[in-house]
Amino acid sequence: MGLPRSLSNIALYGKTNKLRLPFGSVREEFIVARAREHLMYSGSRDAKVSGVGIVVRTGRKWRAAEAVQQAETRLKHKAILGSVTQGRAGLGSLTATRYDLASGRERQRLVQEEVRASVEEERTSRAVAMRQQGAWMNPSNLYTWGRVETPACPLCSKPGTLEHILSSCSKALGEGRYWWRHDQVLKSIAEAISKGIKDSRYRQATAKAIHFVKEGQRPEKTSKSCSAGLLSTARDWVMSVDLERQLKIPQHIIQSTLRPDIILVSEATRQLILLELTVPWEERI
Repeated sequence: MGLPRSLSNIALYGKTNKLRLPFGSVREEFIVARAREHLMYSGSRDAKVSGVGIVVRTGRKWRAAEAVQQAETRLKHKAILGSVTQGRAGLGSLTATRYDLASGRERQRLVQEEVRASVEEERTSRAVAMRQQGAWMNPSNLYTWGRVETPACPLCSKPGTLEHILSSCSKALGEGRYWWRHDQVLKSIAEAISKGIKDSRYRQATAKAIHFVKEGQRPEKTSKSCSAGLLSTARDWVMSVDLERQLKIPQHIIQSTLRPDIILVSEATRQLILLELTVPWEERI
């Protein structure tokens, strides 16, 4: 398939990554099935079945009883916390079935979903711990896999790790390669802002209001409108970009030695927008 050797099954079976492929893990289905079997025995209405203590056979590294117990503990903790509101949603807008109020099949379903969520959390933690994931095309990794004869950087002969190539090569810095990369990204952003300024002249900024719905009523259907954004608050935006010259903040606005990458000025509305772009290696921010 042309995939790097460092690629793991996290990319194939993960449900929270960017790929989200429609594949299922056999291991995940095995874990959920064994957890379901344990719940059937322990939660049976027949006292003889539930009290005999049937042990579901699994491997040595994972046990169904321990996984179910851990899932139930997490569900009890969630029941204590209640429904946590996310974003700008109002209080009580997000509802979920509480484990302490559920019974029968509903409780078993919650436990199985929690077991499945624990498997996904394990994948996520492994993905975070894999620093080599997505960093396979560099001399250091290629040398480890036997694809090249030396792990050195082709420019300065130092170890060619991804961090070195993106932000630590002295020769690349001296040749202006990092500045060139920065300016190319800056040009793309400036072009997008320039287009946004032209488009905003035909839009009007409207205040967003929250429409509350009374109990028993249905919300009214409203047409989705595109947000006008900050650029629509003025019609005389003047943009300056730090390309091929030293950009400074206009002296009549403020005296400063700062050199932002992009400046947007509106004299009519007395607004000033400063943009600073950084294109580094993530660990050097």
